[in-house]
Amino acid sequence: MKRPTKAIIAAAGFGTRFLPQTKAMPKEMMPLIDKPIIQYVVEELVQAGIRDIIIVGSANKRAIEDHFDVPNEDLLANLRAGGPKKQPLIDTVKQLSEMANFIYIRQKGPYGNATPLACAAHLINRDEPVIYTFADDFIAASPSRFQQMIAASQELDGAVLSCKKIVDDAEFDRYGVVAGQQLSDGIIKMSNIVEKPGKANAPSDLASVSSYILPGEFFSYLEHAKEHFDG
Repeated sequence: MKRPTKAIIAAAGFGTRFLPQTKAMPKEMMPLIDKPIIQYVVEELVQAGIRDIIIVGSANKRAIEDHFDVPNEDLLANLRAGGPKKQPLIDTVKQLSEMANFIYIRQKGPYGNATPLACAAHLINRDEPVIYTFADDFIAASPSRFQQMIAASQELDGAVLSCKKIVDDAEFDRYGVVAGQQLSDGIIKMSNIVEKPGKANAPSDLASVSSYILPGEFFSYLEHAKEHFDG
């Protein structure tokens, strides 16, 4: 499988669990210290070699586009008026739009994890893999999760699903749990995902979380599933 250079970020959710905070501000723009969560995700993708980032959002997510756009002249003029000590801030805000090639799509279709993929399918060649992830999931790891996933994809020549080790029994009721054969430390050949099985019925202690490397031909299956969806 080729090394991915494109990523699709799902960012169309309403963030209802964080209301009223998310009534006007997208949950993806909630700050973690001095950056919005989505910026950490983008930085992690860029660090892993991703150059084209497709963000699938909705009508109330313009703040995300504005964040990764070139800074407006009023802001730059204000910073310049502060003298040389403000130059690091000028460099920081200018760098945001230069991190990657950003493409924005407004989501159409039913609610679901596959909908952002369907919305961005026309931008993905059928012979290239793509990373699919979510804008509000921040995972601290070294090497980063995307670097680990790309390394596994290159080594095993296949699709990759990221997992986390379950540390709280309640998580067996919150996540899909992966079943499969362990190939090496940290790598499992997946055979199935059991959705929210509870601890007693869980096939492993690995939960499926947030990030995938998908081959381009996956989108052909997605189109077929959409055409034959019967509820």
